Amino acid sequence: MIRLDQNLEEPDELKRFIPGKGIIPKIRRYFRGMRLVSYTHPQSLEIFKSPQAIKNERIKQLSTYHYMIHPFSVFRLRWELLMLIVLTVSLTMIPFYLAFVMEIEEDADLATIGMLVLDIFCLFDIGVTFLTGYFKEENKEVHLEFKFVAKRYLRTFFLPDLISSLPLDIIFYEVPTITETSRFYAKLVSLVKVFRIKSLLTYLNRWMARRKFSPIFLQLLRALFLLCLYIHWMTCIAYLIPLIYWYNIRPAQRGSWLNSVGLWTKDIRNNYYYCLYRSVSLVFCNSFGGVAEGTAALYFTMVSELAGFIITAVLIALTDRLTRSVNTSNVKYQEKSAQVREYMRHKMMPRTLQKRIMEYFDFRFQKSYFNEAKIHNILTRELRQDVTLHNCRVMVEHVSFLSNLPTEVLVRIVTCLQIEIYLANDIIFKAGSEGESMYFIAFGTVAMFSPLGVEIGHLEDGDHFGEAAIVLGIKRISSVIAIEHCELYRLDREDFMRVIAPYPDMVRKVEQIAVDRLEYTNQLEDEYRHRRGSVDMLEDDKSETKKVSEDKKLRPNIADERRKQVIDRKPRTQTERGRRN
Repeated sequence: MIRLDQNLEEPDELKRFIPGKGIIPKIRRYFRGMRLVSYTHPQSLEIFKSPQAIKNERIKQLSTYHYMIHPFSVFRLRWELLMLIVLTVSLTMIPFYLAFVMEIEEDADLATIGMLVLDIFCLFDIGVTFLTGYFKEENKEVHLEFKFVAKRYLRTFFLPDLISSLPLDIIFYEVPTITETSRFYAKLVSLVKVFRIKSLLTYLNRWMARRKFSPIFLQLLRALFLLCLYIHWMTCIAYLIPLIYWYNIRPAQRGSWLNSVGLWTKDIRNNYYYCLYRSVSLVFCNSFGGVAEGTAALYFTMVSELAGFIITAVLIALTDRLTRSVNTSNVKYQEKSAQVREYMRHKMMPRTLQKRIMEYFDFRFQKSYFNEAKIHNILTRELRQDVTLHNCRVMVEHVSFLSNLPTEVLVRIVTCLQIEIYLANDIIFKAGSEGESMYFIAFGTVAMFSPLGVEIGHLEDGDHFGEAAIVLGIKRISSVIAIEHCELYRLDREDFMRVIAPYPDMVRKVEQIAVDRLEYTNQLEDEYRHRRGSVDMLEDDKSETKKVSEDKKLRPNIADERRKQVIDRKPRTQTERGRRN
């Protein structure tokens, strides 16, 4: 948010209407500037959108409504904070004074003076409200004309504010002909100051609206504040009702539950603590024990328990809304996760497939479900670029050919990237397949293998692969498999040529990386073939040696057989030899 220094901007505008360099003109400019719309007010830029619009509003007020107080001025901001404190003290002090202090003469006078001071502040607040413009939410305009401001205030909260601000109890108390009992009941007129609760809520809502917290959280804080104030009033009234009923009777002769526990004769602190315990029990519908004595006490108990039930229900509802608002993405994730599980059960998928689907779901959304596309569509173009650069910062920092690039080029590149998720052991692509994209690793680790199955290496966060198929126009030179769950950014060939091709230096860097990887892959494969060939030759030699040894084992057997054949052959007779001759 743009914030301008009030001390630098205001004098130029104020000097046109209050000229002079002396002390008196400076003081006048200071107090006049306190009533003007402020550049530093938390709601000024929200309403007027720009510093120039604020300046125009200030000039309009100086020229036409210089006697009025702007609702977004520094004076009004500080006055509302002051009145928030004053009204809180007043609504806390009044019931306590009537219940526990009024009968003690030495403390009653001091409390009366304090209450009179608070009434004076409230009377001043009525005058300030008459002179303060109001913001109309329907048409987003600030009305500063006194006639409309006064007419609006008179028709709304002027009468309750006036009645609750006048010191009626002091006025009635000072009437000469009034009796002592009447003086006592005249003090009870102070209870009409409960009407100040409307002004207190107004200032409390405005103060909370300027805080940068969740609206549900602010509602819960306001509810807790009002609950504490309500319990305090119930505590004082729990003691005040018997006091009114048994007034002018000696404490020892008084009845009610106060007498049964001996509170008539105890000090203020013990009385307040005991009544606080009783009121908290009634508000939160806990059993206090026994039946209330007297009609007034019975009605008080019923009203307290009914109000306590309503307050408890409201607090539970606000707490539930706060929990849901804080964990909206987590709640949506749980809902989507339950739908996915129900879908898998309905389709009767095998457990292994269900497990992989849930692993993907958990890794993709990280237990927080949100519609990223809709969020990006809401943002302006500059914010979308900043978000995209932030999401891809790891890739931009580690990829060598993206370093030292102008921001507009980086934006054009990262806006073309598409997110893809791969689980452990998923095949991203195979060697020899057609390649139409390259990949950047956001998170995870992948392994690269040559076409022959030789492991080339591992790539991790910030690395890239698959560029050879794009820049060299060849098929995939390796197979890539995810070792663990991976989040990748895919850049298609068409986007690559459209965004990076106009920059020859970058293209040459990518080509060099692709050529280096291709050569390294070929080198590994040649080494693998060489090792494989040596192993095959060694196996051939072993098989030949084995064959020769087997032949040597067979040769003695052949000689023995031949020798046996010679021995077994029959000798020829003389007749046979002669015939042959």
